[in-house]
Amino acid sequence: MGEYLVFLDADMILLDKDFIAKVRRALDEYPWISIRLIPIALGNTSIEKAQILEEYIWSKEGYIDYRHCIKKQLLAERLFNPNLGINEDRDFFEDYLKKEKGLKPRFVDTTIGARVPSSFIRFAKRWLWYGRTSMKYYWKDGTTLKGLIMALKENYRIVAPIGPILLAIIGIFINIHVTLMFLLLYLALRIRLYRKIPKSSRSLKYFTLASILSTIVRPLLFTLGFIYGMLSLLLKKRVKVSRE
Repeated sequence: MGEYLVFLDADMILLDKDFIAKVRRALDEYPWISIRLIPIALGNTSIEKAQILEEYIWSKEGYIDYRHCIKKQLLAERLFNPNLGINEDRDFFEDYLKKEKGLKPRFVDTTIGARVPSSFIRFAKRWLWYGRTSMKYYWKDGTTLKGLIMALKENYRIVAPIGPILLAIIGIFINIHVTLMFLLLYLALRIRLYRKIPKSSRSLKYFTLASILSTIVRPLLFTLGFIYGMLSLLLKKRVKVSRE
């Protein structure tokens, strides 16, 4: 077996023809490197186009990702914990390599493409899985209040976009003006994002779909999965870590 390891999910592909050469040269000098991760669509579905448009708004050049390339020697003392679901790589790369070993990844300018879900079913399965297995990491040392607070603190951004919509619905039963105020707040925030898209790439159809996915569907799916996973752990029931 080789001395260098590259971890790829099943929905990832190499976008740089010199990826292996660049990674090998870097790992010759340093045990852990980060690369650029770019969301991509391999199909032509509306849900893929909507997700890519949303990703483009937040990061035109992708994201720096440190969870893929290491020297094999770093696995000599500790392996991944397969029972942690979505956060098994965080447990290894962040908690072990960064905090325990004191290492920091070095960036190499090469890219991996990560495919966005190609259908609503795949989208739903992904975000339910994220939510369902996230608490296994925060409660890996026991079901503590500290772990729950950390989970809520770190994941609020996923759930927060649905806030104006929920407040608008609640406002229906209190005061119609409250509903209108929060609906206008929601629209203002989304219009502000829409204006960040270059005119040549704007599509009201896909932006509307992206808005529904990111501010309503995704928060609901993650929250449902999160509650299910948390209750399962509290009741000492098995939490399924596979995506299926």
